[in-house]
Amino acid sequence: LVFVGRLVSDKGVEVLIAALGQLAQRHRRVGLTVIGDGPELPALQRQAMDLGVGEQVDFCGRRVGSALASLLNEHQVLVVPSIWEEPFGVVALEAMGCGCIPLVSRSGGLPDAIGSGGVVVPLGDVDALARAIEALLGDLPRIEHLRSAAPAHLERHTPDRVARDYLHVITDACRVKPAQSAQSVV
Repeated sequence: LVFVGRLVSDKGVEVLIAALGQLAQRHRRVGLTVIGDGPELPALQRQAMDLGVGEQVDFCGRRVGSALASLLNEHQVLVVPSIWEEPFGVVALEAMGCGCIPLVSRSGGLPDAIGSGGVVVPLGDVDALARAIEALLGDLPRIEHLRSAAPAHLERHTPDRVARDYLHVITDACRVKPAQSAQSVV
């Protein structure tokens, strides 16, 4: 598993570590790489130690560019356990491009960001996250099926495609039909 983001309470890393704790109680030990930095780092490290999963969690600090891509390429599942309404979640697209399956909370635009290429769990639900991690990591055919959905989904989110889609929406919104313009003047 991998998490990428700023280590602040809104990102829900504490939910992810709690889920690892639940899995460990069921004798299912899963490794997690936490990529990022922030004010919650000491509390998250303490939580991992307190739950007995400290050795499973690698807090590796902030990474960007090719160093980030290399780390993502080493993982199967990106977890985005946000507990606030994430606007979209570009990190999910980046991870999909590196072969990761995104496992995200039902938060803001995250479900849209992953489309049919990932898994969505209820916001802040430790039990559901633990079950989803266990189910996903134990189902290689499902991982391959989800991974196969990534190329088409990513194609819909290239900068050129997004810009073109926005331009169409703006152009359509700016078109005023003659019948509408006469009524709006009155």
